[in-house]
Amino acid sequence: MAGTQSNRQIKSSDRSLPPSVLYVADKTDISAFHSAHLRDAGYRLHAVPTAAEALVHIRQIQVDIVVIAHGLSLVDRSQIENAVQVLHPKPRIVLLYDASISKTEQADAVLNVNCEPQHLVQTIRYLLTGSD
Repeated sequence: MAGTQSNRQIKSSDRSLPPSVLYVADKTDISAFHSAHLRDAGYRLHAVPTAAEALVHIRQIQVDIVVIAHGLSLVDRSQIENAVQVLHPKPRIVLLYDASISKTEQADAVLNVNCEPQHLVQTIRYLLTGSD
């Protein structure tokens, strides 16, 4: 019975809660750089360092936005992107890149990993609401 309720929670889109952002970055300095601004902007932030942990979160919580930092392998990134698209109704994916950018077809937005945190917040807001 608990598993059924958990599945309903994942699939429900309770708009009384702030949007949920899953931030996947293997480098804590990058994650910390953006995390404070995302929380200050009112998002429910779940920061994890590995694809494996991201997949657990994707199965357990409602995810509105997934931010994937450049340090993850293409295989890990694809696993996350595919899981989000299967388990969540209208996910948005933001990829952060460093020196090179490739295989970004599934992304709704692509930003440089060193972008100003406010730019990431604006991009997420735009993806969720259609306005700045």
